[in-house]
Amino acid sequence: MIKFTEKGMFSLFLFIFSVSIIVSSFGMRSDVVFLPKIIAYLLLIFSGIQVIIDLFPGIKDKFAATFKNNATNGSNNFESIEMDGSVGQRYLFVAWMVVFVLLIMLTNMIIASFVSFFIYLKWVSKTSMKFSIGFSAIFAISIYLIFVVGMGISYLV
Repeated sequence: MIKFTEKGMFSLFLFIFSVSIIVSSFGMRSDVVFLPKIIAYLLLIFSGIQVIIDLFPGIKDKFAATFKNNATNGSNNFESIEMDGSVGQRYLFVAWMVVFVLLIMLTNMIIASFVSFFIYLKWVSKTSMKFSIGFSAIFAISIYLIFVVGMGISYLV
């Protein structure tokens, strides 16, 4: 029986993401995509295993006895730990990640990191306005200094 859970959907998203990286790297020079392909293949393997475990809980239960450290009355130790935060907070965090990725695609990494960290600190973590602006500015300036000034990497498209 297939069981759709939040954890399983995230594992499936990682699996699809790794497949998209591999497919989009076809036709590129091998020296350019060597490291991304290694990471994508490893992510594909590990997320594929996790997808199978998450979507088919019977497989995990069947082999739980073989793993002595994880077998506690037929359940995994990690599942007994409660998740912090409510469902609304989790959806807010996922929405923040989507906004971060969209900002990277629409602007550049420096502006996206400033705006997304400000949003995260102010509304998700509920910190003060001064701290949110200050930390976001320091982080964005440090990214600029390290990568643009220090390494000479152009951040404009």
